[in-house]
Amino acid sequence: MRPLLFIFAFFLAFFSLLAQNEEPKKPLHIFTANTPTANTLPLPKGSFGGMLPGASYKTYFPKKISLQTDILVRPAIAGSMDGFGFYFVIESSTNLMYQKKIQDKNNYDLFLLVGGGFSVGFVPVPINGKFGANSMIGIEFFFKKSPLVIQLDIRPGYAVLFNNHYRNPFISFIPDENPWHHFDWSIGVAFRRAFTRK
Repeated sequence: MRPLLFIFAFFLAFFSLLAQNEEPKKPLHIFTANTPTANTLPLPKGSFGGMLPGASYKTYFPKKISLQTDILVRPAIAGSMDGFGFYFVIESSTNLMYQKKIQDKNNYDLFLLVGGGFSVGFVPVPINGKFGANSMIGIEFFFKKSPLVIQLDIRPGYAVLFNNHYRNPFISFIPDENPWHHFDWSIGVAFRRAFTRK
């Protein structure tokens, strides 16, 4: 429980500091596929698309803050001081993040992402509930002549399996601890379509 409280306190302080020092946001240049010329629009309302492997939705707020929710089916390579293991998990992951533009090119804008969040999941084999907290760092591309948004990120964090006594011979390296607290991480690749505010 202590790692979870530490992560929550860190991100609360981090976003509070950003809110105090933030400057007004300049509008992004967002294009649509049917528009041959540029339209200067505010930060897009959101973006929706696919996440490898799964689905992803992201909402953009003022002061460079965004909220992203992903539904994922992914392999988890987990470890702790007592052992390690490999399992598949179906999970919902929600992350709050700060975005800062680091490049403004003719064809795209590049943003740096820093944030963190929580996940709740289900492990079908062996049958398990999963909860996690993670940090996030990544980059996001907004293409100026297309509504396409591409995001790459890595998410190291903490997770717990609740019913770890139900064991499977293919992941026998997982220690016989119930619940099992362990290090968890994932790499995200998302392809989304941005839609603008009316």
